[in-house]
Amino acid sequence: MIVVAPAHPLAGQASVPPGLLAGEPFIAREEGSGARQLMDGLFSDGRAARVVMTSGSNETIKQAVMAGMGLALISRHAIGLELHLGLLRILPVDGFPLMRSWFVAHRAGMPLLPIHRRLCAFVAERGQAIIDELERSYAALAPADSAFTAPTTRSTSAAVL
Repeated sequence: MIVVAPAHPLAGQASVPPGLLAGEPFIAREEGSGARQLMDGLFSDGRAARVVMTSGSNETIKQAVMAGMGLALISRHAIGLELHLGLLRILPVDGFPLMRSWFVAHRAGMPLLPIHRRLCAFVAERGQAIIDELERSYAALAPADSAFTAPTTRSTSAAVL
């Protein structure tokens, strides 16, 4: 998702073409991260985003956006509380949300230990329920006049960006 501070001029737009974001300042993840790779490919004409700050921390990125320093591409799962409290707004960018798969990697020569297999099974079986419970708890904290509604379709095997 592309997020902005609530007072940002684009926050009230019904639809935002990606090209409109080309001149905007971006708070970005570090080089090599999956979110940064997605952001670097945001503009189909090959233009680069105007990155004004880089951080390896989602919390730092959220705080910078809330302070009005720029926009950010960030996982929907990392901003639930801020959205429900009205501290961030999702821009309705054409072509979004982006979906990214998550993978478990391990050395080919070393089989997964039983605890690792249990963790993988737990995430596959319960991950969505945990995310849904977090959404419900965030919604309970939201102001009564909050216009934000959580997405209704998600997958534990993908991250919504």
